[in-house]
Amino acid sequence: MRTDIQALRALAVTVVVAFHLWPGRVSGGYVGVDVFFVISGYLITLHLAQRPPTSIAGLADFWARRVRRLIPAAAVVLVATVVASRLWLPATQFADIGRQVVGSALYVQNWVLADSATDYLAAENAPTPVQHYWSLSIEEQFYLFWPILIAAVLAFRRAWLPLVTVAVFAASLAWSIRLTDIDPGAAYFVTPARVWELLLGALVAIAVHRGVTLPRWRGPVALVGLAMITYAVFWFDRATAFPGSAALVPTVGAALVLLAAVDTRGPWEARSIQLVGDWSYPIYLWHWPLVVITPLALGVDKTLRTDAVVLVLTIVLSGLTVHFIERPLRFHPYLVARKRATFAMLAASTALTCGAAWALTAAPDGTEDSGLAMTPVEAKADQPAVYPDDCWASAPFTTHPVCHYGDEDSDQRVALIGNSHAGHWQPALDEVATERGWALDTYLASQCYTVDLDIAFPNPKSTRNCRAWNAESLQRIIDSDPSLVVISNRTRTLPLAGLEQPEADRVAQAAYADTLDTLTDEGIPVLVIRDTPAAAGSVPDCVALNADDPAVCERPRDEAVEPDPLAAAGRADDSGLVSVLDVTDRLCDDETCRFVVGDQIAYFDHGHLTATFSRELAPEVDEAARKAIRSAA
Repeated sequence: MRTDIQALRALAVTVVVAFHLWPGRVSGGYVGVDVFFVISGYLITLHLAQRPPTSIAGLADFWARRVRRLIPAAAVVLVATVVASRLWLPATQFADIGRQVVGSALYVQNWVLADSATDYLAAENAPTPVQHYWSLSIEEQFYLFWPILIAAVLAFRRAWLPLVTVAVFAASLAWSIRLTDIDPGAAYFVTPARVWELLLGALVAIAVHRGVTLPRWRGPVALVGLAMITYAVFWFDRATAFPGSAALVPTVGAALVLLAAVDTRGPWEARSIQLVGDWSYPIYLWHWPLVVITPLALGVDKTLRTDAVVLVLTIVLSGLTVHFIERPLRFHPYLVARKRATFAMLAASTALTCGAAWALTAAPDGTEDSGLAMTPVEAKADQPAVYPDDCWASAPFTTHPVCHYGDEDSDQRVALIGNSHAGHWQPALDEVATERGWALDTYLASQCYTVDLDIAFPNPKSTRNCRAWNAESLQRIIDSDPSLVVISNRTRTLPLAGLEQPEADRVAQAAYADTLDTLTDEGIPVLVIRDTPAAAGSVPDCVALNADDPAVCERPRDEAVEPDPLAAAGRADDSGLVSVLDVTDRLCDDETCRFVVGDQIAYFDHGHLTATFSRELAPEVDEAARKAIRSAA
């Protein structure tokens, strides 16, 4: 292997690990994955160009080599991660982990995560220790279809290979740019929006195979490529619209380094750098499960000390994997001589991994005798009907779903509007509406709170569309002539564009006052429900880990109760049509907020009421709603 390629691998895996350990310092370290994509596309295409598959047997030989190289280590890490998860992670995460382990074993993990990325609540779940397999899934899918396409093109007309590669590359890049604009969550994971990065490496390989070299410019070209990667590593961050056109910076940089093919002696030949490059695959496999699990296994918060433990364990386990799993099986004479044995190993590894995932999801959560009305696993699943009923507009807010509950034919209509912190009041309002014979209509948008201002979403299109969504929803509500509007929001879910605290809260309060005026000017009474306290993390996860002492999950009131500009605007309103309901005291005393109330786990995550606990609050909502309607009369 070329020493410069091994050094590039070492750089890629180093920045990925650094990003996962210290995201504030290496804010764009995630681009290391993109560098890997380019390297993989280059190496595989160069191999296929030098030894093109001309038959099904040739394709089988290629795939068998990929299986021996990649599958054993990946399967071992997956099974080890399942065991570690059972020992140290909360049972509330077992279902997600099991599902993603199966997705990883079948190399469709990127599609599993793309589906979750479109679901705000799923996206907010604690990261699983196997989610990093998404990139391996894209590579495996590439290894499956790319040699078939190359074989087909070479069989038809060899000269067309560069043109076909350019065409697929251009189509994928165009789709990546487009999808990043309209659905950035999906764009990050789906294969069609990512495969151009591997094909960029493929184009370099085709050029090299055809004799293209840079004898005079190798050094400068390589330095430009490294500068581009470095820029992305330190100047990109989570707010960068990615992949899209931004991904051209690190990937073109990697392509330039590969094309330069610097073969003179230099610091990149250092033994430590070459070793990290050689071990880059198991380092990538092991580091992320260790990042997720180590603090919980040690029973401490993440610190520099736990980071050091993660780094040491990553190197040790990677070395053991290389010497006792990867190399012995990759070059085992029996497997090399018998493709059927190789594919049998693949089937056995997949079956073992999926079986381990099933066993994890079937494991008891250990809290059945805790005296709680429901287990943490049940509480996590106890979500309002607006989630399974798909009543949400999600970024980039191109849809306007309205769901109906209660008596749809009633003359008294109640409209519920806001973000997810309005949505968790649907069970209480539904119970009230059913009892009173009212109709309930929901106007809900994930993270988009109800102000006529720009909210700083990562995607500018979402910022524009959220503002437009609010305006259109308010008009729809006015046109429906409701007897009452109920509004609730978490305002600090995302900042206002260009503003910081405390100015942002003051501006938001003024904007909420305008929103309330829009409704009260039409004579519509409004019930503002103050936002609920925020837990420090997932309440079901915390209870699952501390079933014997749920007090661990409590939080000081001055930390849990965030300022609520909407409630402040409601209290300041002088129209006589706005009232405010505040249930904070149901969860908090003067000093502490408790998220296990009586025998009820109150939240299904860090800040959303379970459907059961929402219904527990229906009497307060009923009284406040009827009082608000009477005020208009």
